[in-house]
Parts: sequence; C-alpha cells; structure tokens
Amino acid sequence: MKNFLTSNNTLEIFYIIIGLFLLYYAYLTWKDKEHQAKIGTIIFWVILAILFIFGRWLPPSVSGVLVVIIAIDAGLGKIGKGKYFSTSKEFREKRRKELGNKLLIPILVISGMAILFAIIGWNPLIGLGFGSLIALVLNKFYIPKESLEHILDAGRSSSDAIGWALVLPPFLAALGALFNRAGVGQIIASWIQAIFPVENLFWAIFAYAFGMAIFTIIMGNAFAAFAVITSSIGIPIVIQMHGADPATIAVLAMTAGYCGTLLTPMAANFNIVPGALLEMKNKYRIIKIQATMAILIWVTHLLVMYIMAF
Repeated sequence: MKNFLTSNNTLEIFYIIIGLFLLYYAYLTWKDKEHQAKIGTIIFWVILAILFIFGRWLPPSVSGVLVVIIAIDAGLGKIGKGKYFSTSKEFREKRRKELGNKLLIPILVISGMAILFAIIGWNPLIGLGFGSLIALVLNKFYIPKESLEHILDAGRSSSDAIGWALVLPPFLAALGALFNRAGVGQIIASWIQAIFPVENLFWAIFAYAFGMAIFTIIMGNAFAAFAVITSSIGIPIVIQMHGADPATIAVLAMTAGYCGTLLTPMAANFNIVPGALLEMKNKYRIIKIQATMAILIWVTHLLVMYIMAF
C-alpha cells in the first residue's frame, strides 16, 4: 500500500486522468457552438492532453515541438471562451444559505489530503490527486440534480478563463533548468558585482538582495534564484568576505527574492491566474497593486539584513 501511495507510477496514473479530463474539455469545446475560438482552443486542450497522457513515453523533441505549437496557438490569441453550464443566481443563493461554510469542504479536502500525505511521508502530489477526485465526488452531492458533464463543464469554464497561463508554471520550471544549464545566473551575478562596490558591506548586502529580486523577476521563482545568486554573491562576498551569519542572511535573502515574485507576470500562478479567474480587465492590475508594498518590504529586508546578520 505504501509503495502504491509513494510510487511515481501512481503519480503517472493521475497525470493520465488529468489528460483524459483535458480531452473531455476539447470534446465539450467542439460541441460548444458559441465558442469564440473553437479550433485554437481544441488544439490547446488536445496537445496538453497528449503531453499529460503520453509525456513519459514521447521523445523530448516531440514534446518540445508540441509545446512550441501551444505557445504559437496562445501567442496568436487563438485560445478563447465559450458558453458554459451554470446554475441560476437564485439557485446559487439558495444553496449558499443552505450550506454556508460547508461549501469550502471540497477545497479543504484537496489541500488537506496533500498536507496529510506529506506529513505521513507519502507523495503529496498523489495526495493532491486523491483529494481532487474526492472533491469532485463531493461536488456531485452539492448539486445533486446536475450531471457530471455539467460539473466538468463548469471546470472547463475556469480552465478557459485561465487559458494559456495554466501551463506557465511548468514552462517556467523548464526555463529555470535551461537558465541554470546556460549559466545565465552567473552572468547576471558578474554584472551585479561589476556595478556595485561589493567591498563595502552595505553594497554587498544591496547586491545580494537586488540580485535575488531581479533574478526572481526574470524566473518567476525565488527558489531558482536562490541557488544561483547565493552561490555567486551570497557565499563568496556576503558570508566569506564580510562574515554574515549564513542562516540569517540566507533566510532573509530568500524572502527578499519573494519581493520580486510580487512584481512579475512570470509568477503566473500568483499574479496572472487569479486575475484571469476574477475576469479582471487589466491582467497586470494585481502586480500594480502589489508593487508599492513589494518595494517597501524589499527595503525593509535591506535594513533587517544589515542589523541582524552581522
């Protein structure tokens, strides 16, 4: 049992299930006579389904070509929205009053299963998969008069609203690996060292925190920035040259990097996807709102690093 709940083969089963759902989205899109961009959207869902179902066995070059086709499809604006199943406003209001906070149970089940699996020592991604399937069944009880097709069509509505941003996180993860292989981080670190007089303690801290934020803005992920900037600026300059406490400076550098997360569309799951789900007219409005606070927090990090890490 434990092997089943921790095995990559089990995780592969969930990837295949996701692919089958995406194929069904393509089928629903094909049936949708009012869809704004039917062909492009069907291509998007079908290719994404192929990658999820057969990705393990496809040659990397074939997967790469499929990813490029998706990018072209999205770049040409061929992914759009259609007409989806929805309950009436009166029905939703009635069920909201009947269920109250119980409406949150399916959402909590998804995250709760992932956390439970992680605590036990099983694969949390598999827990996420089981949690999602349980939540899907619970949804059927929430609106018992509706069919599973209607529930899945509501899911298609959310997925179409997110659109191309849905695949941006894994794309960025691949981009991070590519940047690391290409040595982009070392190049940026050398530029920062050339610009700032890092022999001075303040400028050394500034260069470390600035490098973390800038590289996070480029990568959309502070984890990817941390390894590169810490190995090129943090350890040799801030820790070894100026004697900073490694544990304190590293933690603060990481959170300084997250200030960059608040400022970049590359962190799509934080800054773009919520805007798409809320159907905001300006998809960059979340970043604009966060910008001032992000800069203030970053400046505060400089002061805290200067005071606490030495």
